[in-house]
Amino acid sequence: MAKLDPEREAHKAWLGLVQPVGLVVSPPALLKAQVVLDNNVVPVQQALQAVVVRPAYVILDADPVLLDFPRFATEVLGWSLDDLAGSPGGPPLPEAIGVALPDYGETLLPSYVVVDTMSEGQVLLLVQVVDRVPLDDKPSPEEARKNSWPASPQARFERLLRETGPCGALAQW
Repeated sequence: MAKLDPEREAHKAWLGLVQPVGLVVSPPALLKAQVVLDNNVVPVQQALQAVVVRPAYVILDADPVLLDFPRFATEVLGWSLDDLAGSPGGPPLPEAIGVALPDYGETLLPSYVVVDTMSEGQVLLLVQVVDRVPLDDKPSPEEARKNSWPASPQARFERLLRETGPCGALAQW
């Protein structure tokens, strides 16, 4: 009988809770990266409650809304603004980070880029902030007017990820 690995089982349980769609991370990848899940979540929950708001125009059980990603990154995740390119007080987003779509006359850009300031600016993570819409739905008429390419937020972000890294323009800047 095979022995159960508690760390692997914890990662499988966590992935089951988040119900990922699209690009995902597997339990073996999390184990290889030596990711350890912290079960003491009370301080993080309290910090999270401080940065989200509940919409006033709906009933009390409405989902909270995160309106300020840089505040979330600093107060909940403990990141420095120096690590969050594109944020107020952080480094600017580099021009090389965009993916041009000449057929549509637009450029795909992330909202923020998390950089590792300890290793000469290596890109760790792209962040895209979107309005409260299902990520796999076609864009609303309002969004369609802003963007020429009629793709869902998820499809737009997946294309940005595919065309920029990890070996492309985002490897380092």
